[in-house]
Amino acid sequence: MKEMNTEIACIHLGNVHMVPKRVEEVDNLMHYILSQWENGDDDGLVDLRLVAQHYCRNMTRKLIFN
Repeated sequence: MKEMNTEIACIHLGNVHMVPKRVEEVDNLMHYILSQWENGDDDGLVDLRLVAQHYCRNMTRKLIFN
């Protein structure tokens, strides 16, 4: 995206047109994982089950109520 100097691009992959964009939830997810890894008391262990549950719940909430 930086190479093309655009925020939104349509990329043709086979029979599919793909429109990549940054997702707010993914940014929050990565920030949460990194903060748990850096500041965790369990030697950098992160509970991915809990992370996945919160991510799916937030995505569902955004799709339904937004």
